[in-house]
Amino acid sequence: MISKKIFGFFLLTIFLTQLLLLLFFNRTYLLGSYDASYWKERFEHSQWSMPLSNRIIGDDGLFSYVGYRLADGEDPSKINPETQPVGKYLIGFSIQIFKNPVYYSLVLGFLTLSVFFLLTKKVFKNNLVAFVPVLVLFLDPLFYTQLWKPWIDITQLFFLFCNILLIF
Repeated sequence: MISKKIFGFFLLTIFLTQLLLLLFFNRTYLLGSYDASYWKERFEHSQWSMPLSNRIIGDDGLFSYVGYRLADGEDPSKINPETQPVGKYLIGFSIQIFKNPVYYSLVLGFLTLSVFFLLTKKVFKNNLVAFVPVLVLFLDPLFYTQLWKPWIDITQLFFLFCNILLIF
């Protein structure tokens, strides 16, 4: 039988290895700087501004640019009102503070994991057992790809876990 300390060390090693690999392979996202003029031009010639445009822009570019504009004081009803503004504001504040939208996703991702750990701790009543679902969530490609793209899904997941935690 494996002792609890060895099992905990094994889980922590997997978590830290995954974290270091993610940081290493995505270092260009972390070290880059947001170019507002580039994204302005991309947005103004995209399907969001000109519906028949062949120059498409992804959600990460859209939310970054919209967040940048919202943080500068733009009216949220004038630009991309289809999605909730909270995540876009957070992305914009990340751009203003860190000059990079990735830090929003990274910080909110680890806050989401922390809230999820508190939630699983309430359910399982054991730190080691509660860490296993957190590790599984962190190893899920759908989750860890959210850590490098300024999408607003991670914001929704964070607030969902907060609401569930408050219900408990």
